[in-house]
Amino acid sequence: MQYLYVTWEHNFEDEPKEFYMELNEERFQERVLEIFEDGEIAYATCNQEFNTFLAKEDYPDIEEINSTEEFRASLITKEEFEKVWKVKDMNK
Repeated sequence: MQYLYVTWEHNFEDEPKEFYMELNEERFQERVLEIFEDGEIAYATCNQEFNTFLAKEDYPDIEEINSTEEFRASLITKEEFEKVWKVKDMNK
């Protein structure tokens, strides 16, 4: 598994600004957490969706993501991902 943190610089009120992702060996999302500027959280797993869904295609590598002006991606640890993943349960 690989864990990513991605930020998206934009001015769309109805789109998330931060993404936390768990990717499998083929770079498909297993879990994703999206955080909006107002603090709203959306998430999805293979078995559950709340205001978002898993991507149907494999996810680009960090170099490709970072080659765009509006996206920034970095690797994070499983522990960092799990810490943020637990936050969604507190916002229910």
